[in-house]
Amino acid sequence: MPLPGHLCYYSVSKLLLIFFLIGVGDLLAQGKLGTIIAPAEIPAGEEFSILVSASALQRTVNRAIVIEIPENIKLLKALAVDEEGEDSISLDPYPSIVSMFTKEKGRRIAAFTDHSGIYSANYTAVGYLFTFTAPKTASTLVFKTCLVERGDPTV
Repeated sequence: MPLPGHLCYYSVSKLLLIFFLIGVGDLLAQGKLGTIIAPAEIPAGEEFSILVSASALQRTVNRAIVIEIPENIKLLKALAVDEEGEDSISLDPYPSIVSMFTKEKGRRIAAFTDHSGIYSANYTAVGYLFTFTAPKTASTLVFKTCLVERGDPTV
């Protein structure tokens, strides 16, 4: 027994959408976060750094790295570093993207645009190095990060 016309149309359109999404996978941003390296213990009031690894940037994609941090620490600098650790580039703040995120109580969000030129054609990974000053009193510090990517309209 054949399917009614509207069910057949619905199924075919659904399959076409799936095939379309599979076919354009290369056009979509594909950045991935890797390992986050942070000190096991941070003395109160001292400077410390965390390193967030990610896949290298594609030439056709704009990327921002977003980090959620406790309000009681001070962010001193944000850098992008190539996988060999030979080059480091200062990351520029990207305040307009911060409004897209909801921060948790006692935390703040910082976003940085990646214009490092550490592209996937030459590298497999990029490291994002964040340096902070720890709070004056001992506390547990939790960091959350994510990548925000979109196709570059100028390419």
